[in-house]
Amino acid sequence: AGTGALANKTGGSNWGGAWDGGANDINAAGLSYASSGTLSVIGGKAMLKDSVSNFRNLAATYSSGTYWVSFLAKSSAPGVNWGGVALFDGANERLFVGQRYGQSQWGLERNGTGVTSTVNTGSVAFLVARITLQAGNDAVHLWVNPSLSGTPSDASGLLFGNLGDFSFNRIRAMHGLGGGQTLELDELRFGQS
Repeated sequence: AGTGALANKTGGSNWGGAWDGGANDINAAGLSYASSGTLSVIGGKAMLKDSVSNFRNLAATYSSGTYWVSFLAKSSAPGVNWGGVALFDGANERLFVGQRYGQSQWGLERNGTGVTSTVNTGSVAFLVARITLQAGNDAVHLWVNPSLSGTPSDASGLLFGNLGDFSFNRIRAMHGLGGGQTLELDELRFGQS
């Protein structure tokens, strides 16, 4: 909530500390989303600047189980470079959710490969990813602009499977869209449902 620097903000629950010192800002006018209901939103949105990242620790290191990450986002430059949210294990990126490099649609990426939706990044979108950490290959489903009336079906999302085993313990918000361009990010959530 509020305006000014994202650094040191501690809003929300079940996080492992505040956002670190990256020089991204919060704008008072947040994003919104409605589809068979209206997403509950509070506070402003983050305005992610070119090549500036912010990290926030999660409450634990997650290596097994099912977890959900969701957020609202909008790119000022569809098809130019990249921007979004990534899950990290220490200093190592494990999964990226957002506008993949050079793409105009939202998608997922791990180790240079990924899947891409058909939804353009130039409009506000609600991205929901379900991460299944299991023995053998982990898997991720991505839904872009799902209905808020219930849990989306697997068939209505993108499946990104055969990912090997990975774990994560922090989240990064960042973009590399080029000078003067921004990625708007709001309502970042992480949970088990």
